[in-house]
Amino acid sequence: MKLYFRFCAAAAAAATLLSVTACNTVSPATATTPPITTAQTVPLTTEATTTSAILSTEPTTTVTVPPQTVPTTVQTTTATTPVTTTATTPVTTTVPTTEATTTTVDLYEMVIEPPTDTNAAEPLAIKTYDGYNQPCHPKVLYFADGWNGYRYWMAYTPYPYCEDSLENPCLAVSDDGYTWFAPDGVKNPVTGYPPTFENSAHYSDPHLLMNGETMELWFRYNPSYGDGVNADSNEGIILRICSTDGIHWSEAEQLYQSRADRDPVLSPIVELVDGVYTMWYAKRDGCLYKTTSADAHTWTPLEKTDLHAPDGRIWHQDMIRTELGYEIVFCARPAGAKSNLHDLSLYYAASEDGVHFTEPVLIVAPRKGTDAYDNASIYRASIVKADGLYRIYYSSMSERYIWKISLCEGESISSLKGMGRE
Repeated sequence: MKLYFRFCAAAAAAATLLSVTACNTVSPATATTPPITTAQTVPLTTEATTTSAILSTEPTTTVTVPPQTVPTTVQTTTATTPVTTTATTPVTTTVPTTEATTTTVDLYEMVIEPPTDTNAAEPLAIKTYDGYNQPCHPKVLYFADGWNGYRYWMAYTPYPYCEDSLENPCLAVSDDGYTWFAPDGVKNPVTGYPPTFENSAHYSDPHLLMNGETMELWFRYNPSYGDGVNADSNEGIILRICSTDGIHWSEAEQLYQSRADRDPVLSPIVELVDGVYTMWYAKRDGCLYKTTSADAHTWTPLEKTDLHAPDGRIWHQDMIRTELGYEIVFCARPAGAKSNLHDLSLYYAASEDGVHFTEPVLIVAPRKGTDAYDNASIYRASIVKADGLYRIYYSSMSERYIWKISLCEGESISSLKGMGRE
């Protein structure tokens, strides 16, 4: 059955265009692996182990990890404290993916059939610094002519068995979009570690964008205040590091802080166009919000978009500018889901202005009732247009709390197929 897009109200007024500041690039801090204590309960032996897998808006659930063999040692060192740096020289922006142009397709008339067989036959093989090889939360940039030697750059976070202390943003690169590895010279995690792991304080939710020839990596910091409250219940802080070669990165700079109680900034999307940063992120109410800034420090009041999740809440998302305007993929969890991590599916929508969106179309769902590696949830994805194809890199979780990143691709959204599927 065909689904017809429904386009909503007129576009919101555009923000005033001002200058943009870039980061100072410095030598990378030595990345060190955090200590794992019995309180963190990461499975390190063949015995079954428990670990927390639930964000704090839901009742805490104990997760039992099945017995299996995993790496047995993780180096213990001191965490790295984020340091604020001062932004300096304005630069000209280049965008690695297709630039947005005047919309030539009438979004009112667009017709999309939901794709089928979009679950990949097997996940991508991505090795992580912690040794568990369970990557999550991809953001991929594509460069037709390459950037510092590679055509594809991915930011992601390890998330083995939902262990927060290891969820620190990392980089991988690829020449073909299928085979991924750490770029020569990089030390993952490129962000280092938060000042403390107390009360599950951690980094998460990376996003990549280009500012001229400088790559910017934005990510979320979930702080602890030593009051016993889980860090995911605290305010959301957005940090940024920058690099001109993908190897040497600036120290962390704080750009944004959401002071609303129990309302962190979930999975920020950031674009830089004509000297203005625009950021979208989800809140715990399940809606998507937009804000803009000319300097990445002073932000306009939040504007609520009309993007909605069918029978559920928007949770994590990615968006790119194309000839249609904006194209977004987002995961959403239905009402009554087991947790913030369970039962999510992936959807697609489009917009002319980043505020008013078409009706979402389901593109990937978990393979419930099977023994597939993605049988529990489909999580944060990244949408890329490369070599004449849509490529959707999506993360997934199994009922055993094992995380993977997979790929589906096609010439259109309707023709998407999972990697390895006919």
